[in-house]
Amino acid sequence: MPDGRRQIVQIHHPGDIVGLPDVAFKVASTTLRTAEDIILCPFPKKDLDIVFRESPKLTALLFSLALREHALLLDSLRMMGRMDARERLSYFFLDLLSKLRITNKSMRSTIRLPLNQTEIGDYIGLTNVYVSRSLLAMEDEGMIRRGENVLTVLQESEMARLCDFQNRYAEIDTSWFPQ
Repeated sequence: MPDGRRQIVQIHHPGDIVGLPDVAFKVASTTLRTAEDIILCPFPKKDLDIVFRESPKLTALLFSLALREHALLLDSLRMMGRMDARERLSYFFLDLLSKLRITNKSMRSTIRLPLNQTEIGDYIGLTNVYVSRSLLAMEDEGMIRRGENVLTVLQESEMARLCDFQNRYAEIDTSWFPQ
């Protein structure tokens, strides 16, 4: 933000298409900062016309991914507007876990979490003090276990019920894609 504050609006993982929402604009609406070293594979948007002309199935997939991002944004607005701290953290952890399971089917319930409490708070709209208190409460209740840059979800079903979590990553319907 111009005054030096920051808001984290998206967290990317391996395989993500970074910047897809900005394809429609000449200037990007966000900046990318990384918590760890990454490898990016640039794809100039001017080359999308080739994809759109020559691969209707890939075009449908890109369209579906954009629609999923829209649904996730609506979920995030609901999370920020109507959920308390435990519900927000539950949603955040389940969302991360679900997204990481796309590329790691054997993943159980432990995730690497290289974000500090301030960064988590910037993403879910809470102060780092509130995040800290809520994480301690969730640990005391046996919902999660934390280690250094690692978090284990111990009560996934209970957390999903608590925040009415819907796994948007496992629910893409491709039945309408062109053959």
